[in-house]
Amino acid sequence: MLNDKSVLRNIGLALKVYDADYDGAERRVFEILKELRLMDLAYVQVGKLTHQQVYLVGVAMLATVNPDVWLMDDFLGVPLEREHCHVIAAFMREAVGMGKTVIYATNSREVAIQYADRVFELEGGDLNVLPQFEFRRNGVRQEVRPGLVPPQF
Repeated sequence: MLNDKSVLRNIGLALKVYDADYDGAERRVFEILKELRLMDLAYVQVGKLTHQQVYLVGVAMLATVNPDVWLMDDFLGVPLEREHCHVIAAFMREAVGMGKTVIYATNSREVAIQYADRVFELEGGDLNVLPQFEFRRNGVRQEVRPGLVPPQF
């Protein structure tokens, strides 16, 4: 993000850089800003925002551009209001529903298990699939046992 540019200018630049300036993008930007309660900050320079607000602007940029792969950092580490957490989770679920891949980095196994199709763990420089966890798809929880691969959706 460019600290000397407004929230809207940053989102507009992201749309151009990622060639995502689609029909209805402007309307979508304002819908997302409204959902994240950032409308009052639309013309404020990013450098004047709090850490939490900058994080939310990043989420707004991601949700607006809507790339095939979303890289998300743990929003539980940023002291956000509960409503913001629900909106961000809804954006991620919407992306998955559109066939996008969401890679969500978290320190919480509970969060990973609650939302993920697959859970990977980084330990000692090695990336491993977590051998046992429950995942949910369409509200149905299923246990994945060692040696079994979760079904593809």
